[in-house]
This record gives sequence, C-alpha cells and structure tokens, in this order.
Amino acid sequence: MNIGYLRDFSSTCYRSITTVKDDCIQNTFLNIANYGNFKFRKGADLNPSTTTSAPSTSNATTTTAAPTQSPTTLVPVVLMSCTSPTSCVTVSSDSTTSPIPTPVYNPTTQQCVNVVQSVHYVVVHAGSNGIQSVTAQALLANMASPTWQQSWSVEFRTATDSANPYERSGNPGYVAGEPLVAGIMKAISVNVKGRLEPRQFVELLADRWNRLTIPRANADNSCSGDRSPVTFGDDVVSDCVLSVDSSTAGDMCPYLQSKVVSTLLGAYQPSHVATLGNTSPYQAGDWVPIVKQTTPDGSQTTTQKGACSNFALSVAVPLVSRRRAQARRFECPSAPRCSSSTGRRPRRRSSPIRRR
Repeated sequence: MNIGYLRDFSSTCYRSITTVKDDCIQNTFLNIANYGNFKFRKGADLNPSTTTSAPSTSNATTTTAAPTQSPTTLVPVVLMSCTSPTSCVTVSSDSTTSPIPTPVYNPTTQQCVNVVQSVHYVVVHAGSNGIQSVTAQALLANMASPTWQQSWSVEFRTATDSANPYERSGNPGYVAGEPLVAGIMKAISVNVKGRLEPRQFVELLADRWNRLTIPRANADNSCSGDRSPVTFGDDVVSDCVLSVDSSTAGDMCPYLQSKVVSTLLGAYQPSHVATLGNTSPYQAGDWVPIVKQTTPDGSQTTTQKGACSNFALSVAVPLVSRRRAQARRFECPSAPRCSSSTGRRPRRRSSPIRRR
C-alpha cells in the first residue's frame, strides 16, 4: 500500500510462520534491519541545482543523461530498537551507536528472540519544503507461536512540533474522557526567505490534565487549590465554599470579586481550545477561542453595609461539539425523475380535463 504525504497511517496483519526455527533466520519481515535500510526523497520533484547525472546512454542519433538525486535530497531512516514503547535506543551498522539486533533462535525455549512486533515511523516535515527526518521505532519481542501479529504506523509531524511534542487527546477526533486540549494563543515572527512574517501559535502546559479545569472541593466542601480537568464528553458540576471575613466585605467587594474569579477560573486561563484531539499548536486556524463574558467588578452598594452588587459567584463552561454525520447512500433508478426518500419515480398529479 502507498503512504500518502501528510497522511497518518496504521495497519495490522498476521503472518503465517512455517516453523519458528526456520523463519527466525530466513523471514526478512521479522528482521529489524529491513525496516531502515532505505531512504526517503526529501521533496516530490527533482531540483536541477541539487541533482547529478548518471552515466549517459546513447545510440546513433541521441544522447540522454538519466537524472539521479544527490545525497542532499535523500533522507535516511534513523533506526531505533525498542523493548517497550517508551524505551528505545538508536541502532546502526557502524560503531557510533548500538549494533542492530538480529533474530536468534533459542532451542531451549523454542522461541525466536528479537523479532519485530511493530514499527512506528515518525516523519518530520516542513510542509511544501519536504521531509526533514525519518525515525523508525521498532518494537522487538520473542516469537513462539506459528502465527505472528505485526503492526505498522506512520505519523507525520511538523518540524516545530517535533521539537516540542505533546500527548494528544485523540486522532483525529477527541476520545471520550480525555482532557480538552487548551492553551494560550501567542504571536511570533517567523523568518521566511529572509523576511520576518507574523505567525500565531498556541502555548500549552506540559501537564495536559491541568489546562482547562474547574475548582475541586475538599472533604469539608471548602475550596482547595486542587482542580479537576474538563474532559471530553463528561458533564461535571462542582461547588465549594470560599471563606472570607464578612465584616470587611462591604469595603472589599472588588478584591473579593477578584478572589472568587481566580478561584473559579484558576491560575492558568487558556484562551483557545483545539477543535480536534491531535490539533497542532502551530495551526492557529484549527483552534477556537474561549468566549468569556465581561467579568463583573463587584461594585459595592450604598444601601446596605456588607453587601456587594454585580457579583459573580459561579462559572459555566458550555462546550458545543458535533458528530460526523454518515452519508446515506441513495440509488436512483434509470427513470428520468425519482424521489429522494424512496428512490421511486414520483406519481404524476392528475388534473381535470375540461371538455368544450
């Protein structure tokens, strides 16, 4: 199957093993070395300024030169051997890294050691400027069964994303129970062909469970410093008691209002929410702003001492989402006209005929 540029991909299949002992050495699909012994073309087109010519072929009338890519237009695969999804080391055939592990049959356990179970390719790209780097993370395991399951996946990351990766909350849509991806939109300047151009990106907290949150109450229902994350698909109601000195409330209404608002919204107040669970922080158009109403100032009334007017005591975070509608297939017979509801030809309405 061909992998499309900027299109993530995943696949799983089962391999039929003749014998574990023989396939351990002979089956190339089980060897990690075969998943990094090739290179990627950096861009879709050959650049005449960075190409070389292969030996020419000629006949009696014409002479042609076959263009080939120079090493600068080819991106090698960085091969990594993994014992778990989070424990990987770079391997290669040279002495600068760890050696490439090879499958070995263990007659005592009747298992094939160092067999490829899954391969995850991470392709770092710069959009229309092509591929920057490719990493293959191969998860190895021991094979004892004559049927072996293998999986492959390809993930595309922008060059800016790869420098600061973050854990997503879905791919592409949100997964129920995962925290909403929220952050603060900021402006930056990007050097584009020697000229600075304005861009926007969303700054994210490293802790994805502490981005968009609501207050959490202690056992005695008092407001604590801990907060609960807003997760996709989960409706949550929370309340707590904020203790203040009522004797000074009449003189401190604006101050108390700021304390209540900071308790409700938290210290980190994001400005935007990602439309999807895997939205890139550098795709500003894929983030929706958090619309906030004007915060009351908690101005003091003059009719009653110790009372505050225009005072906010709660906050609601309504989230509007939509499901992807599945298109309903409609087949119309070969008749000139048909009804969209039944697929049948509509009845002609009869009209009375006047006779003279």
